[in-house]
Amino acid sequence: MAVPGFNMHAGAEQVVRFGIPEESYPPYLMHGDSGRHGIVGDVFVAVMRAMDRPYEIVVLPEKRMLFKAQNGELDAVAAAPEWGNSPGATYWSEGIISVSDNVVMQKGRTETISTPEGLSGKTAVLMHGYVYPSLEAKIKSGNISTTRVTRFAQLLRMVESGRVEYGVLDRNVAQWVIREQKLAFAKGLAFSQPGFDEVSYRIALYPTGDWAPFVVKFNAALARLKASHAWDEILDRYR
Repeated sequence: MAVPGFNMHAGAEQVVRFGIPEESYPPYLMHGDSGRHGIVGDVFVAVMRAMDRPYEIVVLPEKRMLFKAQNGELDAVAAAPEWGNSPGATYWSEGIISVSDNVVMQKGRTETISTPEGLSGKTAVLMHGYVYPSLEAKIKSGNISTTRVTRFAQLLRMVESGRVEYGVLDRNVAQWVIREQKLAFAKGLAFSQPGFDEVSYRIALYPTGDWAPFVVKFNAALARLKASHAWDEILDRYR
């Protein structure tokens, strides 16, 4: 599915074809929900409009999206260099928004955990299929006793009900799930700030053109967006 952007007639500038995975990762990357593309997707659109640059949103299964990017059929995707899931990217924008592992706990807990070391000897619920760089050695050694679940709401419920002492989940993801699923019980939860293993979503550009001048302009427009009220408006759509 391709969604044309604005100003498609703008001069002879190359249309920037931006891929969003069909699988979605709310609130960061989404499609087909009231025109929302997630925080990162909405920021990309806002920056393109501010630059008066033609763009196109292309929604594809993730593997096909990356295949097309590597083969010159897409220009850009959203990723983090640390994840290593965007091979072939030649330029990166400045960070758009940070993603991190936040410790989730009951508000009444006297011991507030905000670091991986603080989870030693504790019970924690994690997401199935996720990798937690700072916790993997502790998990493997049994230093942290873990349970895995497949749904974010399950993770939050297990912490709230006291079945485990802590959970680990990105705070923005948690806020999105709590709002969308109307999880009233989540009022009893607290999140560590800041999180750990923090990385930033960026725009990764593939070798379909000379992106060096584009990245300079993109970063400048991104900085202006973040300094404006429009930045808060984008965030408020998702939390």
